[in-house]
Amino acid sequence: MSAGSKALTASIYIGPHYAGLTYTPKYCDLSDFEDRYQANLSEDTIPNVNQAVKLIQEAEAEIDSKEWGRYIQTDEYADGNYEILTFQWRYVGFFAQVIYPQHTNIIRVISCHFNSGGVPSSDPVWTEVKEGPASGSHFVMLRKARRKEQLGGALLFYSSVPYPGPLRFRITYEYGLNVDSALLREYAAKKAAMDALEFRAAAEGINLNLDEGPWAALYKKYGERLKYLRDEIFPQKVRKVWIYPSTM
Repeated sequence: MSAGSKALTASIYIGPHYAGLTYTPKYCDLSDFEDRYQANLSEDTIPNVNQAVKLIQEAEAEIDSKEWGRYIQTDEYADGNYEILTFQWRYVGFFAQVIYPQHTNIIRVISCHFNSGGVPSSDPVWTEVKEGPASGSHFVMLRKARRKEQLGGALLFYSSVPYPGPLRFRITYEYGLNVDSALLREYAAKKAAMDALEFRAAAEGINLNLDEGPWAALYKKYGERLKYLRDEIFPQKVRKVWIYPSTM
């Protein structure tokens, strides 16, 4: 994955304590971290390379938990138990149906299939259905949102409606709030740098004050910037709502 105009390195060797282990950055790499932390890393620094990578991974995990990036998901209803649907559906009219994938902040549908035959004990017969509107298409995307918050996304089927049943439906799609990758790199690097300063301040034998002085000023500056990104720039946490064609 690339972030802004600066490509991330493919992988980073982590060692010597974890010989052979590599880490592939998602949003920022060690050089981004060092730039924000304003120090070079080694196996003898606090934090050392391994610890810094862990802090970066934790910052990236926060980004992913809030779905700020872009992700690929496949949902499939794969047996006859109606209670374990990975998507939800509702009828909205005669021979029309809205299907709600597991993640509703959909960027694009990559592929969509329904089973045109078969039973739970046999292999499904997948038939691809196409996004429209256009001649020969089967569904359109419905989206509902307000300022900074996507409330839901769904597929309205108007042809070849995949009614619920054993092995009925499979969709692969890209979802996420699609925050600019340069901002995600900045967020991950500064969040990891803040955590590194806390780690260093708490380490035995390290005299680092986060209440006053240059490190405290840097810590406060990053904290204010991250709060601004979370509160004013990045979309809020997605929540699912029912969408009907008449409300679009």
